[in-house]
Amino acid sequence: MTTSPQLSTALSDSLSSQKRKYENSPSATNDPDAKRVKCSKLPFSKSIGHEIVDLYVGAEQELFRIHKQVLCRRIPYFSSMFSSSFREAQEATAQFPEDRPESFDILLEWVYLGRLRKLVSIDNDGKRNYDPYALYILLDKLRLPNLMDHLADMIIEHHRATNKSISPRTIVNIYQNTSPGCPLRKYCLQRLQNSIAHPHPGGGYNPRWKVILRENEDLLDDYLKLQCASANKLFSCLATGTSPCEYHSHGVEEVCTVGQVLSDHEDVSI
Repeated sequence: MTTSPQLSTALSDSLSSQKRKYENSPSATNDPDAKRVKCSKLPFSKSIGHEIVDLYVGAEQELFRIHKQVLCRRIPYFSSMFSSSFREAQEATAQFPEDRPESFDILLEWVYLGRLRKLVSIDNDGKRNYDPYALYILLDKLRLPNLMDHLADMIIEHHRATNKSISPRTIVNIYQNTSPGCPLRKYCLQRLQNSIAHPHPGGGYNPRWKVILRENEDLLDDYLKLQCASANKLFSCLATGTSPCEYHSHGVEEVCTVGQVLSDHEDVSI
């Protein structure tokens, strides 16, 4: 999103206090399955307010017009933005040039209806009805952790149902557009490790990873840490009876001659 440095600082300083107030309010939940708040006694038109804000999204600046009161009540990030003294609040506009209009459409559906659009396959190849990773990146930017978790569950369930791997391009995109420690990064790393260790048709080692890991320091660092954490299990297996032939040069079906060579050598030395 395009914002001034002053606004970014103000958002960062005020978001914590705004979030506390928000989380203590009945409308704070980001979980679409949470218990519904009791209906207000106010007329619907008054409950949503009359002020409108304009959000321009994507390279083509697609316009989304939304009730300011509803948006700020549901998303603390916007509450901080539109209650400040900076240009965005004065003009009631904000720009998100690097985000996808599709993701904002799904987000605003949740803002108004309180439910997150289901993630489903729309063909036999496992193509999805929308890009969940682009939506997750937007949720991470807007700091909506509960909604991020709900979407992560959808992503994981879809992977289990379709047995699809995550492409190198997708993992790099997630790393370049999410904050350090993002839970989805961890899931991507584990999927990468599993696809290399247990290849399946269409999966397995991709030669591009050598270049990708070298060019993305955070990804390489996290992957090495994951490998180190897994090393203890590997060494435990080695210590409890893995055959030495696993590390010999002879083929799997060939007879191991190490013992014979040692015996011949011992006979000669005697």
